Amino acid sequence: MKNKLFVPWFIVIIFVVPMLISWIFYYYHDYFHFKTTNYGQLITHPYQLDLNHEKKWQVVLVTPAAPILCDATCAHQLFFLQQMRKLLAKDADRVTVLQIAAEQTNKLAANKIYLIDPLHNVFMYYPDTMNVMNILTDLKKVLEVSQIG
Repeated sequence: MKNKLFVPWFIVIIFVVPMLISWIFYYYHDYFHFKTTNYGQLITHPYQLDLNHEKKWQVVLVTPAAPILCDATCAHQLFFLQQMRKLLAKDADRVTVLQIAAEQTNKLAANKIYLIDPLHNVFMYYPDTMNVMNILTDLKKVLEVSQIG
């Protein structure tokens, strides 16, 4: 008799309990404050934005003024983003660096750096003061696991 009750409870423990735990983690993930390994801020609802018709990953520096009116700080940031692209070595041809003015699109905020995938989904952003090496770390992770672009 004892053995007959053991089997159904064992099945419940094996199948139902993990589902219940995963459901709790999924719906209450903000409460648990799990540490992430990315430096950028993930956009919870990515949106499409076609800035460049190429099927490449894009690192976009959004400045308040037109790219022609870029000041020394903006030029400095753009230079380091271009250097970051070169540090990708064999993956450098998968990435393009762009600079646009905030007035060109109402979806991107000024003084931020955005990552856009080859399907034109804006999925992560950084403040423009972010260390370029942190952006490089995130970009390497994304390129490593990517099946597109």
